[in-house]
Amino acid sequence: MAHAVRSGKNEAPAAASSKFGGFGPEIERQIRKQDLVSNPAIEEMKGAWAGFKEFAMPDGFNEDAIDIASGHQFAIRGAIKNMIYRAKDVENFSISLSGFQDDMNFPYVAGLYLSILIDSCPEDGAIIHTIHLARLIDGLGSHNRKRFSVDGDVNESIGGQMTDGAIIVSGNAGNGVGAGMTGGIITVKGDAGEGVGYTMRGGTIIVEGSAKGDVGDWMEGGEIRIEGRIDIIANSMKHGKIFHKGELIVDK
Repeated sequence: MAHAVRSGKNEAPAAASSKFGGFGPEIERQIRKQDLVSNPAIEEMKGAWAGFKEFAMPDGFNEDAIDIASGHQFAIRGAIKNMIYRAKDVENFSISLSGFQDDMNFPYVAGLYLSILIDSCPEDGAIIHTIHLARLIDGLGSHNRKRFSVDGDVNESIGGQMTDGAIIVSGNAGNGVGAGMTGGIITVKGDAGEGVGYTMRGGTIIVEGSAKGDVGDWMEGGEIRIEGRIDIIANSMKHGKIFHKGELIVDK
């Protein structure tokens, strides 16, 4: 599964010129603690990362791209199948990702790796920290079935192709929120980029801020709820409901 649905990234500018500059004291304490304290599960996650950091992001939704992404998924699932870890370990690993940001394909690999760690975890409720990252994560929650939250912003395709569960993003989201999703709930507390609900077939997307570009592009089912500004309702929308500030404005 390819994550990108629009050309051009919404990556945030560098978070800070120093390792902790601009972060709140609690996040700084968490990052410093993670630098000093680890456990075998987190070390396994870090060790496995080295085998995936060269994965190149597939381009588009064509068959070749889908095959490449599926191969990447298969490789990661094979590498972590014997890992024993909990939701808290996934959270702490997300904090440690600041050390991998210089890897060329970091946004894609981080999103794919974290999505599979969350999906394979026996527990719900993982918290993914991104507030300390200068390069934002793509495709987080791909094919999601779990409940998890994001402390910070995300880049493209949060919850792409998700089938169940719930994702809460405390910050802003890039393009393609819920692209191709069939079930579950995505809540973005901030603003969203272009293509909210692109090709979605079910589930609910809630954006408490504004949505750029076309909303509901090629949408075939489900609900989109936007509390802030809507730029455009997509002419290509086939089926589904769109609400604006609680009022049903499209029902097909």
